[in-house]
Amino acid sequence: MEDTSPVRALPIPGVLVSRPALQRIVAIARAIPDIGDSFGFECRLGPAAGVVDLGIALRRRARVLRVDAPAPDPAWRRFSMFCRAWSDPTSLLHSWIPFVFLEFDADVPSDPIPVPSVFVSLDWPIVDPAEPEAEQGVRSLTTAVVHDALYLLLGPNGLAPFAANLGACIDALPDSGRVLHAGAMLGRSACGARLSIAMPRAAQVGYLERFGLGRSAGIVESVMATLAPTDDRVHLELDVTETIGPRIGVVLACDRPEGWAELLARLDAERFCTADERAELMRWPISHLKITPAPSGMREAKAYLNLPRSSDENGLSR
Repeated sequence: MEDTSPVRALPIPGVLVSRPALQRIVAIARAIPDIGDSFGFECRLGPAAGVVDLGIALRRRARVLRVDAPAPDPAWRRFSMFCRAWSDPTSLLHSWIPFVFLEFDADVPSDPIPVPSVFVSLDWPIVDPAEPEAEQGVRSLTTAVVHDALYLLLGPNGLAPFAANLGACIDALPDSGRVLHAGAMLGRSACGARLSIAMPRAAQVGYLERFGLGRSAGIVESVMATLAPTDDRVHLELDVTETIGPRIGVVLACDRPEGWAELLARLDAERFCTADERAELMRWPISHLKITPAPSGMREAKAYLNLPRSSDENGLSR
């Protein structure tokens, strides 16, 4: 049988992805349902280089999206249930979620078919800033959408212990603060949720202090001042379980090639990545970077490369 894995023919440079990591990614891609519209890689940089995870993106369909579970794990069955609900054009999930990401942790020893963490992307409507009631209404709807999605993905018993914390994180957002993605961390041993949120940079200290994360707020601001000094918004990732944090990711992205060159130069100067990694990253379509600092002084940088399912330029097999 012909191998039509979407990563089979991709010429990934060894400086970003080791051969064992690529072999693991290909094994995962062959084992999972053929449902993705695009795919990508999460590449650790610097001292943690060589560890790579696989990402698959699915767009919203106008028809029922059925996913046959490739393994008996209940998490796959719950994902299938989510996809059926997401396909319903009358549902909040269909209205608010334009696409979904599956992330497969390739560095965790497991069967050929690992359970993915699932991230839903939220499509916020435009709200008149002069109408605070409208802002609050949209925020309430966001809470409902996040709850409905994670209820299906985690199950009622999985969501219940931290549903209140999820609601608190959304309710505390400042005006123009937004939940960009909500994740069910099914692929992790400590299964919980992750919120990806954006807000005005001036509001992030007060927001994090509200949840007892004042020290982390200072570290986040230090990262922003060093790597993105002109950005007026901050994009954070918060782990939410029975507690909020303390691990926080800082997401950085650019909308122009010269911006990426400047950002990667700062990353290299601060030793988040090597010069060779910086050069290779400039050859690839980068979705975003994530810096995960810790109060202990340890820090981690990851690059997220996103590619369409078919690409003659990159030698993809479909």
